[in-house]
Amino acid sequence: MIGAVNAAIAAFYYFRVLKVMTIDEGNEDRPALKLAFADQAWLVAFALANLLPSSSGPHRRLGRGALVLYAGR
Repeated sequence: MIGAVNAAIAAFYYFRVLKVMTIDEGNEDRPALKLAFADQAWLVAFALANLLPSSSGPHRRLGRGALVLYAGR
């Protein structure tokens, strides 16, 4: 019973979020988020640091080495 109530509350909440994202009017008059070049460079560097270790080649070896250092094994 408690699980059903929790699921109903969660569904109501997520459907409201979905409605705001898809149906409600947006703020088209607001400008898009503008970041300074240095901030953009940091975002790209962090994205590459997360994506490259999962690819094949030497990056996979570096990623495994980092995991060994992090996990301590």
